[in-house]
Amino acid sequence: MKTDRRMPPSTLEQLQAMLKRTESAERARPPAGKSAPLQIGSPLDQLFPPGGLPRGVLVEWLGQGSGSGATRLALSVACAAQDSGLVLVVIDRQSRFYVPAAAGLGIDPAGLIIVRPARQLDELWALDQAVRCTGVAAVLWRGDTSPGILDVRHFRRLQLACQASGVIGLLIRSHTARQEPSWADVRLLIQPQPSGRTDSVGQSRGGVGVGSGLSAWQSSSFVRRLEVEVLRCRGRRTGARVQLEIDDEIPQIRSADPLPMAARRPAGRRRPA
Repeated sequence: MKTDRRMPPSTLEQLQAMLKRTESAERARPPAGKSAPLQIGSPLDQLFPPGGLPRGVLVEWLGQGSGSGATRLALSVACAAQDSGLVLVVIDRQSRFYVPAAAGLGIDPAGLIIVRPARQLDELWALDQAVRCTGVAAVLWRGDTSPGILDVRHFRRLQLACQASGVIGLLIRSHTARQEPSWADVRLLIQPQPSGRTDSVGQSRGGVGVGSGLSAWQSSSFVRRLEVEVLRCRGRRTGARVQLEIDDEIPQIRSADPLPMAARRPAGRRRPA
């Protein structure tokens, strides 16, 4: 491998280790587009084409900050994508990804490679290289912590690289990027919904548990309701939505039950006597 002298040694070593660990998997992996679509095993499957999420696609998750649930949803896709012999690559320039918490959500640490570039330029370089490795199952990148660095040209390169390699690219971006040009094959908007219950235990225990373990990658442990809307997905209707409930104590993502009318009523408004 020809190295880029601008990259710090630690990042080069991580990428070289990634290539070594994926050599055997590259030989065994079917050509891009030939492997079976991905079944997530959660209500998220309702948003993808019949049969599952195709391999080799770029998925953009648009959320409102670190507690939006976007990373948790993307991790559920990454977990399903961790086929035998294939690895998950996490681009973590902010050094906030916490492996034990991810393992609690089902991520296999033995098939996990974390790359921590020192600069934004190196971050894009590492992302570009990772999505080109055919022995990689998926690449997860928190783009909402590096706003403005992904221009249309880089976006297109990532989309073409995923298409050629069969890697699933998972880009976490701010909801403010909704109006920006995008080359993502799938665009999903994640919006918080009112919850019918609270988890005082999860709120009070602070730095303990799966949710807080992911630090800024995931918020403190409690039950959240989310609405996920399809902005773009071939084979699915634009505007399709699903209501989800996430409990950070368990890895499963559930369909949200309809809220009782009392929970939907705005605070402070009373029924007329």
